[in-house]
Amino acid sequence: MSIPFVYEYLPHLGYRKRIHLMNPMIPGLSGVKMSSSEIDSKIDLLDSADLVMHKIRHSVCQEGVTAANGNGLLAFMRYVVFPLAGDGLLSR
Repeated sequence: MSIPFVYEYLPHLGYRKRIHLMNPMIPGLSGVKMSSSEIDSKIDLLDSADLVMHKIRHSVCQEGVTAANGNGLLAFMRYVVFPLAGDGLLSR
């Protein structure tokens, strides 16, 4: 179901208009599918800075695999770290 379809027909079905968040899916850091049972494969919003650094240091970054093709570390850098750095929130 596409977004224009939803905007057009949901009100006719008795639903209010909604906000749709469109976020890129970031693969797991361990080189496999992200899993909540595998602690080091994902970074949680409430993880401490030390734990985030631990997970990044132990992540898998396979040669030749891009962020778009399943490299979780590069995807995390592209969609999370670099946008924050662009706003001046990260120090060098």
